[in-house]
Amino acid sequence: MTVDVQQFPISVARTEKATLACEITGMDEGAIMQTFHQLHQWAAAHGLLSGTPEYYGVFLDTPHTTAPAQCRYLAGIRIQGSFTGRESYTIKGMTIARIPVMGGFDVIMDYALFVKQRWMLDSGYALVQGVPGYEHFSGIDFSIPYQQHYRTICVGIQPK
Repeated sequence: MTVDVQQFPISVARTEKATLACEITGMDEGAIMQTFHQLHQWAAAHGLLSGTPEYYGVFLDTPHTTAPAQCRYLAGIRIQGSFTGRESYTIKGMTIARIPVMGGFDVIMDYALFVKQRWMLDSGYALVQGVPGYEHFSGIDFSIPYQQHYRTICVGIQPK
């Protein structure tokens, strides 16, 4: 089901569980790309990748509620199988609002606010409390900056 609200193409989908090898970093776009690259190299060296790597960025804080210098971002790569040597994080299977984006953190935060403050009102859905939003990259070209990557912002929702 796709719901178009102004120029924001928002779709609703069900996701499956994803296990990530991850590392916490700040919300600095250069540091995030470097962390994704390091995670990719580590996972490849340990034979933990299958198919096209999937990357996830979990927003542990946002600039709307936390000073930008204190914002934490969990950079992760989806892993097939068990592993040691890295922190792990599991994204639960759930219903999400999906918003395709390209741009920096300012664009992402604008889209997330739009979903929470405008789209949610008439959607028939409510936010899942206690579950941070995340972004999903279905591939990363490490030669280009963060803001030039197409990705999907995902916000956990449930029927009202």
